[in-house]
Amino acid sequence: MIGKNKQISAAIYKNQYENSTIRVTAEEYKNNLEYFITICRAEKIKLIFIVMPINLDLPDSISPDKGIILGDEYYQRAKEHENIKNYKQAEIFYKKALDYQVFICKKNGILFQNIMVQVAQENNIPVVNAQALFYNQQKINPVDFFNGSNDAIHPNPQGHMIIANALKECIVGNEFIAARQQNIESRYGD
Repeated sequence: MIGKNKQISAAIYKNQYENSTIRVTAEEYKNNLEYFITICRAEKIKLIFIVMPINLDLPDSISPDKGIILGDEYYQRAKEHENIKNYKQAEIFYKKALDYQVFICKKNGILFQNIMVQVAQENNIPVVNAQALFYNQQKINPVDFFNGSNDAIHPNPQGHMIIANALKECIVGNEFIAARQQNIESRYGD
């Protein structure tokens, strides 16, 4: 029965690893952003892009590219052990491969952030860079702006407040409110 449990456990880790890839390519992401811009401009809707932070700590001793290579190597070793029905070792190597997914996630996250900024610049879309805001705030006050150590993606209430304040400044600074008010007055009079 223990062997069966290790087989099941190895299969679970393998499934998590294989299903943790990105959902869209960088090109598809860029095309999606440009499509949103086209739709919003056709409807006279102003946009603001928000570059969300990535809070994935990586060990300084391993470069991101090396981390990705190690993850792939552990995955291949896990498959080899699974093929010879050594599920205990397969489980160990699938777990290690999964641990290195953070390198791929961070690398892709940074790529997608850069694409968003590039598309925004090319289309004169204002950007709230929450990544930079969090980084600068943490230099002043080293507080965690995320939902604990198990959630490196979603900001906590303090993090959301930082983003909301920056968004408010962007809205006012780009005269979104004034433009909206003027639009209402032109439709309905004073």
